[in-house]
Amino acid sequence: MPTLFFADLVRELCQDGGTGPLMPTGAVPGHRRFSEIVPADDPFHYAIAGIAQPAQWEVGVGRIDSAGRLQRDSVAASSNAGDRVDFAPGLKTIALTVGAEWFAAHDVAGGELAEALAAKQPLSTTHAAAATGAADDRVTVRRGEGWVNIPLSALAFRAGDGRYALDAPLGVQNGGAAAPAIGFAADPDTGLFRAAADAIGIATDGVERLRLSASGYVGIGTNAPAVRLHVEAGGTGDVARFGVAGGQSLYLHADAAFTGLFNVAGAGAGRDGMRIGSDFIALDTAAAERVRVDGAGNVGIGTASPANSGGFNRQLHIQGDYPCVTLGGNVAARSYSLGVGGGEFAIWDNQAAASAMQIAAGTGAVAFRGSLLQLGTASGPQSVPTRISLDTSYANSATPTNQQLKLNLVPVSATEGYGWTVDNLGRLWHQAGSSIGPTGGHIFATGNLARWQSGALATGDGGPFSAGVG
Repeated sequence: MPTLFFADLVRELCQDGGTGPLMPTGAVPGHRRFSEIVPADDPFHYAIAGIAQPAQWEVGVGRIDSAGRLQRDSVAASSNAGDRVDFAPGLKTIALTVGAEWFAAHDVAGGELAEALAAKQPLSTTHAAAATGAADDRVTVRRGEGWVNIPLSALAFRAGDGRYALDAPLGVQNGGAAAPAIGFAADPDTGLFRAAADAIGIATDGVERLRLSASGYVGIGTNAPAVRLHVEAGGTGDVARFGVAGGQSLYLHADAAFTGLFNVAGAGAGRDGMRIGSDFIALDTAAAERVRVDGAGNVGIGTASPANSGGFNRQLHIQGDYPCVTLGGNVAARSYSLGVGGGEFAIWDNQAAASAMQIAAGTGAVAFRGSLLQLGTASGPQSVPTRISLDTSYANSATPTNQQLKLNLVPVSATEGYGWTVDNLGRLWHQAGSSIGPTGGHIFATGNLARWQSGALATGDGGPFSAGVG
């Protein structure tokens, strides 16, 4: 519908006739002239009514040309069946009006507009307030030269649970450690970013802390992980901890001086744990090394140098104060300890709380304590009688009371065998069966007096077997 010019009380008289332009000649009393109100060539509704010829009339859309004449551009209705009227010369009026056709067309357009608006989004000032959205809500947006409605789920929106929901993958810029692509409003340098092709980085305080590489390797403290889990420390210190809340933990401690260091509890490099060097493994307790296995397989306990010494390869080297090694059960079950004390090697009887054997330093002399030496005993592992013994007190002997050397030639169950004994007085005894003493054909000597006994004691001092011998 063209835009028309409207004005009130514009009406003039006219004397022209014909079907062409008509020249207004002056305003009807109480009205205004066209030349005073209507711009040239602006269209408007006109109405022509014959006064001299009342049967002639015409309405339509026209304009005032530059010469001041009415140009009748289109006829809407007329006394000539809707065609242009060939007016007879004589008095008539020309008025600026509003045609009925225009009103009808305007009503139709208004109805169509009302219907269209009813299907559209109402003015925002009439909306009810809502704090969250629903996925099937619609939003009108400009597209090209027109408008379209899209579901709210096509945008990021806060759902009823307070979360911002998306129904498609999220695409963001790469970002970086200083400004992660996905971060936090109150902490913009902490978050997630694309560290490289097919790699993800996690940053805190603007520094990359963790990298997940394209190979699926995780790096902590490094942006080039070489294994499934690659952890690097900026300096000496703990790099990992494994444990149970409230209980002991296993720490991995980084130290440039060692290939690896495993610690349990405590803090720092002095904790109990295991150190792995370039050619050794060591176990520490109480901030001190206790055991070391060197590159040659030698084991050191109490020493960090268990290697070859004096031409001998020491597979096990124990260094420390006596005792160093304990064999057996607890004290009540009889146990023995081996070690070095006071410059000598000793075997210690833990039940008796006394040294059982010692080897002196330098001389290599062997000393035995208590029942000093026995080779084979009635109560020993083989349950055989004593074969050779050095003793300070032999309780099974009636006389002599203190035997020092005893030689049993024939084992006889758990009793005394056939053999010889030299006592602490230098006397030589021969024992037959279980009899002990100067009977049964025994020979004995006292000092430089030798005697032969065969049922009775011989006397004399003239040399071996000289006095009282028949």
